[in-house]
Amino acid sequence: VLRAAFAAAAPGDPRWRGALARIDDDLRRTDRLARARQWPDAHEALEPIRERLWNARRAHGLDYPLDRYTAYHAAMEHLFDRGAALKGVAIGQAGRAGLTADFTRARVLWLAVERADVSARAFGLDAPREAQWRSAVVAETQALATLSQALANGSDVAVLQAVAAIKAPFVRAYTAFGEG
Repeated sequence: VLRAAFAAAAPGDPRWRGALARIDDDLRRTDRLARARQWPDAHEALEPIRERLWNARRAHGLDYPLDRYTAYHAAMEHLFDRGAALKGVAIGQAGRAGLTADFTRARVLWLAVERADVSARAFGLDAPREAQWRSAVVAETQALATLSQALANGSDVAVLQAVAAIKAPFVRAYTAFGEG
């Protein structure tokens, strides 16, 4: 049903049809990996779908509030990965500058998430999932504030701890809408 609805959204656009075909391929690959109980690989095979749909919607000027989460996710992962790569070494000025630049981009994108008009009812969130989402958004905002303070005047250890702390609340916020 959902596949037919997506196909009907832009039936005359070959780029849209191509994006859906690639998603079908991603889903078939995920299914094969899941049947083989290769869970991490199956999860990774799902990752491109979110961005494929996001890019397809953007190309058509479609506004979908959760695309703001996708945009933030990419920036947050980049920041998180940079922090993880610096674990156990002196960050130095260049490292701190890189983290600060990544943080600034992520923070701007998180502001878009915070300002998005998301209706819990429209997304079918029951009370527990709505509570999960709302509390996780607050927690992510706090984690980013803590990181901002650490980047401004914290030790390397404080910075890396703050970077590491940004992922979990985001995951809770995003997965409140479903596992994808």
